[in-house]
Amino acid sequence: MSDGEGVYSIVLRIACGSAAGRVNDIVSMDNEGYIESHVEGETVVAEASASNLGTLLRTADDFIACVEVALSTIRAAGGNP
Repeated sequence: MSDGEGVYSIVLRIACGSAAGRVNDIVSMDNEGYIESHVEGETVVAEASASNLGTLLRTADDFIACVEVALSTIRAAGGNP
Protein backbone atom coordinates (compact mmCIF):
# COMPACT_ATOMS: atom_id res chain seq x y z
CA MET A 1 0.00 0.00 0.00
CA SER A 2 1.67 3.18 -1.09
CA ASP A 3 -0.27 5.53 1.19
CA GLY A 4 0.47 3.58 4.39
CA GLU A 5 -3.22 2.94 5.04
CA GLY A 6 -5.23 -0.25 4.78
CA VAL A 7 -4.64 -3.80 5.81
CA TYR A 8 -1.45 -5.75 5.22
CA SER A 9 -1.66 -9.54 4.99
CA ILE A 10 0.76 -12.44 4.93
CA VAL A 11 0.50 -16.19 4.39
CA LEU A 12 3.29 -18.39 5.72
CA ARG A 13 3.75 -21.99 4.58
CA ILE A 14 6.21 -23.89 6.77
CA ALA A 15 7.12 -27.50 5.95
CA CYS A 16 7.21 -29.49 9.21
CA GLY A 17 7.11 -33.07 7.95
CA SER A 18 5.12 -35.57 9.96
CA ALA A 19 5.17 -33.22 12.98
CA ALA A 20 2.97 -30.59 11.32
CA GLY A 21 -0.10 -31.45 13.39
CA ARG A 22 1.82 -31.41 16.65
CA VAL A 23 3.57 -28.16 15.74
CA ASN A 24 0.27 -26.50 14.90
CA ASP A 25 -1.28 -27.67 18.18
CA ILE A 26 1.64 -26.19 20.12
CA VAL A 27 1.76 -22.81 18.37
CA SER A 28 -2.01 -22.34 18.13
CA MET A 29 -2.32 -21.74 21.88
CA ASP A 30 0.10 -18.82 21.78
CA ASN A 31 -1.23 -17.14 18.64
CA GLU A 32 -4.96 -16.90 19.27
CA GLY A 33 -6.24 -13.55 18.07
CA TYR A 34 -3.05 -12.70 16.22
CA ILE A 35 -2.58 -15.36 13.57
CA GLU A 36 -4.73 -18.20 12.26
CA SER A 37 -3.05 -21.48 11.41
CA HIS A 38 -4.00 -24.89 10.11
CA VAL A 39 -2.34 -27.98 8.65
CA GLU A 40 -2.26 -28.97 4.99
CA GLY A 41 -0.51 -32.32 4.72
CA GLU A 42 2.95 -31.85 6.23
CA THR A 43 2.78 -28.05 6.11
CA VAL A 44 1.62 -25.55 8.71
CA VAL A 45 -0.16 -22.68 6.95
CA ALA A 46 -0.55 -19.43 8.86
CA GLU A 47 -2.42 -16.29 7.87
CA ALA A 48 -2.21 -12.91 9.56
CA SER A 49 -3.23 -9.37 8.83
CA ALA A 50 -2.68 -6.02 10.51
CA SER A 51 -3.23 -2.36 9.77
CA ASN A 52 0.44 -1.66 10.47
CA LEU A 53 3.25 -3.35 8.52
CA GLY A 54 5.58 -3.39 11.52
CA THR A 55 2.98 -5.22 13.60
CA LEU A 56 2.49 -7.77 10.83
CA LEU A 57 6.24 -8.39 10.55
CA ARG A 58 6.57 -8.86 14.33
CA THR A 59 3.64 -11.28 14.32
CA ALA A 60 5.20 -13.33 11.51
CA ASP A 61 8.59 -13.30 13.25
CA ASP A 62 7.05 -14.46 16.54
CA PHE A 63 5.17 -17.25 14.76
CA ILE A 64 8.30 -18.50 13.01
CA ALA A 65 10.21 -18.45 16.31
CA CYS A 66 7.43 -20.46 17.98
CA VAL A 67 7.50 -23.03 15.17
CA GLU A 68 11.28 -23.37 15.56
CA VAL A 69 10.92 -23.96 19.31
CA ALA A 70 8.12 -26.48 18.76
CA LEU A 71 10.20 -28.42 16.23
CA SER A 72 13.24 -28.39 18.54
CA THR A 73 11.13 -29.63 21.44
CA ILE A 74 9.63 -32.44 19.37
CA ARG A 75 13.10 -33.50 18.21
CA ALA A 76 14.48 -33.40 21.77
CA ALA A 77 11.60 -35.58 22.95
CA GLY A 78 12.56 -38.19 20.38
CA GLY A 79 10.12 -37.21 17.67
CA ASN A 80 11.17 -37.11 14.05
CA PRO A 81 9.64 -34.13 12.28
